[in-house]
Amino acid sequence: SALALGRDLLGPDAPQRRARVLSALAGTAQGLREGLRHLRQRPAARQALTAMTAMRFCYGALTVTLLMLCRYSWSEPTDSDGGLALLGLAVGLSAAGFFTAAVITPSATARLGTAGWITCCSAGSALLLPPLALSFRPAPMMLAAFVLGVTTQGAKIATDMDAAFPFHSQP
Repeated sequence: SALALGRDLLGPDAPQRRARVLSALAGTAQGLREGLRHLRQRPAARQALTAMTAMRFCYGALTVTLLMLCRYSWSEPTDSDGGLALLGLAVGLSAAGFFTAAVITPSATARLGTAGWITCCSAGSALLLPPLALSFRPAPMMLAAFVLGVTTQGAKIATDMDAAFPFHSQP
């Protein structure tokens, strides 16, 4: 039976496996060095990446908070279906925000430029998220999911558009 086979009989040999892992790690380290060099030489790219990192972190924090609130605070502990339904609503609202961002970002970047639109998205998140999310009540938190969906995806689309079409989004 398969359980009677020794681990080393199935391959690959340990030295080959180790060499592949070390090669993959070296390639990853080289890619990271090249990426950091690229960002050091391009302040606009560095700033866009920093903004995206901060916004994605906030989006992740809101998602985890919503998950916990939907499951443990806004529904009965024995009603996991109710908590899941609320979480589904939040995810749906966030997806609606992503769709809204896809619709409005091209015209917003044409009007404001990439940096201007990313700044608007960041400022919108910074101004609207605290009063909406810090109440820890369902309706404002659901609105926060939509708003953060619009702003994080809007900034991401603007960054991608600028990378793909660098002269497209100049105001």
